[in-house]
Amino acid sequence: MIKRFKNVSYKSSIVTVLLFTITTPFILTNYIEVSAIQRETTTIESGGKYTESQHNFIIDAPVKSYDDIGKLEQVSNFKFKIPDFILEGNKVSGFQLRKLSEKCSAVEIFFENLNGSFSFQIFQGDPFESLKNVENDKTKAFENVKVHGEKEPLKIGGITGLNVTLSTTFPDRKIGNGTFIESQKITKYFIWQNEDLWYSIEYKSESKSSDSNSMSVNLSQSDILQIAQSIKYPEDLRNVKYSIVKDSYTESPVMNIYDKEDLEKAKNILEFNPKFPVEIDKELTMTSSIVRISDDYNKENNKNKFEINSFYNNKSGSIVFTQGKGLKDYKSIEKNDYLNEDEYGSLLIKPEKLVLNGIQIFKYASTGIVPEVSCLWKENDIYYSLTFYVNIEKSDEILRKFIDTKPL
Repeated sequence: MIKRFKNVSYKSSIVTVLLFTITTPFILTNYIEVSAIQRETTTIESGGKYTESQHNFIIDAPVKSYDDIGKLEQVSNFKFKIPDFILEGNKVSGFQLRKLSEKCSAVEIFFENLNGSFSFQIFQGDPFESLKNVENDKTKAFENVKVHGEKEPLKIGGITGLNVTLSTTFPDRKIGNGTFIESQKITKYFIWQNEDLWYSIEYKSESKSSDSNSMSVNLSQSDILQIAQSIKYPEDLRNVKYSIVKDSYTESPVMNIYDKEDLEKAKNILEFNPKFPVEIDKELTMTSSIVRISDDYNKENNKNKFEINSFYNNKSGSIVFTQGKGLKDYKSIEKNDYLNEDEYGSLLIKPEKLVLNGIQIFKYASTGIVPEVSCLWKENDIYYSLTFYVNIEKSDEILRKFIDTKPL
């Protein structure tokens, strides 16, 4: 299932994202590649109908999430088919483009209902190894996870393919303040080939532990057959519209930023030109960037404001850079000379005041699961926040580099 931020506090949202990167040895550096805007054409050796060149990404994240099938077609380097049939009670909830290697990618489409969700996938290359690689990639933030795969021939109706079973075992583990006992997730897929590409339907998924068992997906062979027989190129669809309607006032992030077109769209939503330093130096590069609803909003006309959050690696830690037309924490400090660290106002923080390049900075440390230092400032009616997690060394030096960066 695609995970989204809900419209909760800025700090709790960000800490949730960072838990999987700063409490384990698997930092985002291990699997994020930031590329130059221009890339050379790459020859693809595996099957499928391919475009002449790969898409030019500003942030070439290994997993890119979209809510527009047209955009997904545009950025993928091969043409694919998708179902023209959706099971009753289900709806399309999102799309992902996943890089499996420099030459192969996978497209994932997610369907959800009241009981859970399942995925439809299109692969280049070996489908069995691709599915195992996807599962390993999804669980790499956890230590000592074991993924075991089995495959066997399976024919459904007139379609000959493979039945693939992936068993993922999670050991006892602690995440933040929570403790989880050993559990196992068992997922079954039907895979078949069509015009040199491999297609996959997740038809059964269950989780087991000593405390409970649950099943989130359980499709019949009749369901699988109807989906498999219906696949067409997007332009040939007659029965299904792959449009996702998002409530921009309740769902966040509003969008992810990967290329120039995304950046232009983000500027229109934000209604200002943000700073967008993809690379501060060789040791500090942007790994992802999203537009989300700001906690600061206009109460008079009930109009939401939007902000942009950009994420960076910082050796053994992470940095989050936030920009928006409003910032509650800054306004609270400016008005009261202190900050309420919790919703009850029982923990007050008096920030240190710095001046860099003639700009007043509010700097303070927060208590929490990991070491955290925040710096807040304002330039030309735009508010900025730079928060360091775990590695808080050289924060003033790095802060100066962000202040020196000019808006787009």
